[in-house]
Amino acid sequence: MKIVPSIDLLDGRVVRLKQGKPELATFYDYSPLELVEKWQEIGISRMHIVDLDATLERGNNYELIKKISENTKLEIQIGGGIRDIEYAKKISKDVSKIVIGTIAMKNKELFQNICEEVGLSKIILSLDYIHDQIMINGWRDETGRNLYDSILEFVNSGIETILLTAIKKDGMLEGPDVETLQKVRKNTNIEIQASGGFSSIEDIKKVRNIGVEYIILGRAIHSKIISIEDAIAVEDL
Repeated sequence: MKIVPSIDLLDGRVVRLKQGKPELATFYDYSPLELVEKWQEIGISRMHIVDLDATLERGNNYELIKKISENTKLEIQIGGGIRDIEYAKKISKDVSKIVIGTIAMKNKELFQNICEEVGLSKIILSLDYIHDQIMINGWRDETGRNLYDSILEFVNSGIETILLTAIKKDGMLEGPDVETLQKVRKNTNIEIQASGGFSSIEDIKKVRNIGVEYIILGRAIHSKIISIEDAIAVEDL
């Protein structure tokens, strides 16, 4: 298991939301470049970036993301607003992985075309859910699609990695959705990234012991509830 610290970018600034709501945003004073440099020195190998402006269809932070990529050796996975082939191809050249959610649910043909253009090994399928239902468009719209059925469908299509975000847990620091993660791990061999609700080292250990490969930490580290150093210390025990 590896720890993946996360930053959300809004108007070029580091921010964290609660349950995906911009009106519940907390802005942080440090610059993304300073943060990435610090994480690299600590020993982090990968980071997760969410471009909230792109998600909310109000522009994007491409130039900043490119600058971050050029100034770090960290693997970068980027999500948020990747909804057409041209942008997917463009940004995939600057990062290690691209995270796609909405398009995979709304336009299967387009998603397949993106996978073919950039390669399946570059794709992380993001599934954001409330209870067992998948949400899209920045968590604003219901799809009517069952989480578990969708995972099996994408596994059969060749997807190698999924990012599961429990929306009701996100930014709330109330513990991860262990039950869902256990069920997915039991029924598939797909690589899992887990996000949402982590608030202690014990939370991390619980999910590590399920067999989840990556844990994404956001608010817990930015609010200093969990230290990166302590989280790294339990990665592979």
